[in-house]
Amino acid sequence: MNMHPYTTVAVEHLMKLVNIPSPTGFTHIAAAYLMDTLEGYGFAPYLTHKGNVVCPIGGEGHPLVVAAHVDTIGAMVRSIKPNGRLRYTQIGGYPDNNIENETCVVHTRDGRSYTGTFYLTTPASHVYKGITEVKRDDLTLEVVLDENVSSKE
Repeated sequence: MNMHPYTTVAVEHLMKLVNIPSPTGFTHIAAAYLMDTLEGYGFAPYLTHKGNVVCPIGGEGHPLVVAAHVDTIGAMVRSIKPNGRLRYTQIGGYPDNNIENETCVVHTRDGRSYTGTFYLTTPASHVYKGITEVKRDDLTLEVVLDENVSSKE
């Protein structure tokens, strides 16, 4: 499939942008990418006091405005469980069953990052007899880090 050169460039920029970690409250890297990219094309973007990128593109008549979030809807660590797994709380609205078995990156306050996966707390029906259907929420799903942890410490 041959794409128009502008489409190719737009897709390349979109792929770079969506691969920048940008959970809510941690969007400065994505915003900086947008600022640099737009300035590189000769525009004059600016940041609002809340860190949003605004870019007048000019033109006459009925203006076209594109508005989008650069933050990733996700989750925040609510607590560390005694077994070292993480209880989360949602940021944004999504059905919890959408995140089961999905990988994630946990960003710490001190700048470290850890990978993990959302798993059910009771995954094996042969072990947890009598459980036929488990509601997916922050009590039945947890983040298992890709680290050798077995306690809260």
